[in-house]
Amino acid sequence: MEAEDSVKIEANISGIIVLWLTVGIIGAVSTVYCGPKDIISGMKGMHNVMGAVAVGVVNCGAMFALAFAFGSDPADAGPITAVLPLNAFLVAFLAYTFLGETLGKREMAGMGIAVAGPVCMALADTSGSALQGLAWGGLTAACFGTSNFVRKLLAKNGATKTSIVVVIFVTVGSIGIISLCGSVLGGRGLEGLTPFKLVAFASISGVLWVVGGICFQNALMGKAGPASAVTNTNSVGVLVLDIVFYQTKPEALKILGMVLCIAGVTLMSLKPAARPPLQEKLTSEATNVSMTEGLSTQPIETEGRGPPACPPA
Repeated sequence: MEAEDSVKIEANISGIIVLWLTVGIIGAVSTVYCGPKDIISGMKGMHNVMGAVAVGVVNCGAMFALAFAFGSDPADAGPITAVLPLNAFLVAFLAYTFLGETLGKREMAGMGIAVAGPVCMALADTSGSALQGLAWGGLTAACFGTSNFVRKLLAKNGATKTSIVVVIFVTVGSIGIISLCGSVLGGRGLEGLTPFKLVAFASISGVLWVVGGICFQNALMGKAGPASAVTNTNSVGVLVLDIVFYQTKPEALKILGMVLCIAGVTLMSLKPAARPPLQEKLTSEATNVSMTEGLSTQPIETEGRGPPACPPA
């Protein structure tokens, strides 16, 4: 059993390295296409560049911890994934504290319902060491939550979306190169990734991670908390694919979680009609008053003038 767990850990680590390398290749190609100077200038300062680098490093650390946790004890998957969605609340708290970003009642309710969905789906599997799983999940959620907030902060500081994601991708790729070199020098190479189709799967995961990163950065142009909550509902897609390809019969709690995810996202999407800006309203009222006064004074001025004087004979 221990030997089997060790193989799973090695395969997960190797898969993560390939994923990082794939992300780095896409980042390098994007840098060449956009131009290194344009990418750096788009970050609006070296402090933003360092922030994006930090996001890449923290994301790599979170992914590695998650892969190691799942590989060391797959039975902990339930408690781990149950805690991960809570990072949305951390993001919302940080955005409120440092950016003054407030949420309406509808958004808060939808966010809570959406986060409850993945928690229900994860808790349907209660096997394994719950305490250890909660610890790993809490650490990973804190990493993802902090990095998501920093991405929002970078956009708030004026950095362009393209520059932010490209710097993050290049950072992830650099960590992948360092990890690959360490793995080769340590004699393990890409252990566990046999047959070769596993390498292809890891590469595809890297491409999908890039697509998700770009979409998430666009989502952060809105409010950070709800964007993070919606991202966490990816567990619905995992469950659907699991049913389609493996013909599994999900528990009632997982079905409830899926319904909560959909309901929460729908509730957050239904926004009340926007009110006209205050300045525009005041300007409109002032114009109406001015026109009314002009119409009321015009007859008075006409009466005061009287008929035109006749020229002297």
